[in-house]
Amino acid sequence: SPRDAYGIWSQYRYPDQEILRIPPSEAIVSDTSADVFRGETFVRVRSKPGDGSRNDVVGISSEIVLLLAGSGAPPEEATALDGLPGRISGSILYQKRAMLGYECLAPGFEAKFSTATASGHYLLLPPAADGGAGRQARLARELPAYREVNPTLFNAQIPSGNVWITSEGGCVLAVAGKIPREQAEPLLSSFAQRLQRICRPAP
Repeated sequence: SPRDAYGIWSQYRYPDQEILRIPPSEAIVSDTSADVFRGETFVRVRSKPGDGSRNDVVGISSEIVLLLAGSGAPPEEATALDGLPGRISGSILYQKRAMLGYECLAPGFEAKFSTATASGHYLLLPPAADGGAGRQARLARELPAYREVNPTLFNAQIPSGNVWITSEGGCVLAVAGKIPREQAEPLLSSFAQRLQRICRPAP
């Protein structure tokens, strides 16, 4: 799927990497490689050191991208994460399995953040195919020390710190890290506002 193609691409991206626009997509580039996605396809071009150049791998990737169908834009969920407070550039991932080590926190999107007072991870689980009927029960069953703080806020305790969880439409949103409730709630509020038009319940 387009989401999966983006997900593979995102696994090879990290902060401070060079990103080059190859319309209608973006490529992760180095002197000997280019990774790019478009539609349902992920493309990886590699050359042996000394056998090619940056211009070669970018040129080949550009020709391939033109032959592919579909959008080169990231999923709308990734775009929403991109503007969150403290979001670390190049840290957005789409994970099919076990975000933060827990299968109940997947599939979904993850981004690292760092603000003046806190650091950790944003998590976004898109609407579930079953409408999310079993999701809350699974979170309660699999996340350590899971509890209801109030009807719209839940908390779990994992080895790396707190996981503060809420919902928006059909999505589950969370901030995770060594972060207290008074710092987590404003971040969750900003998160929910950016997702209001995206997190429609699954049909």
